[in-house]
Amino acid sequence: MRLSTFFLLLGFVFLLIGCGSQPTFDKYVKGEVTYDGKPIGDGNITFKNKDGKGAPSSCTIKGGMFSLEAPPGSYTVDVESPEIKVGGGKKTVDFDVAAGGPKIIKVELKSK
Repeated sequence: MRLSTFFLLLGFVFLLIGCGSQPTFDKYVKGEVTYDGKPIGDGNITFKNKDGKGAPSSCTIKGGMFSLEAPPGSYTVDVESPEIKVGGGKKTVDFDVAAGGPKIIKVELKSK
């Protein structure tokens, strides 16, 4: 009786492990935001999908770095920071996120 209980529990553990959802790293983006070649200290970044599907994804920029969820696609990216001296502290750029795993990107903004 003990041996059958052991194998039953072991089978159940393998079933739970096999059915667990695996993270899909394809939708995560991290990177650096620069303004006129220098990292932005602090601010906010928002990725808005150009096709209008899905909710915008945003996060805080700390020390010029950010990390958020943005599946592959074409985006309008809004960056807000007190370090941006034009446009009321906000700049917008277009950006494409490619498929294929976690992405490390650089969002480069210019004052002109």
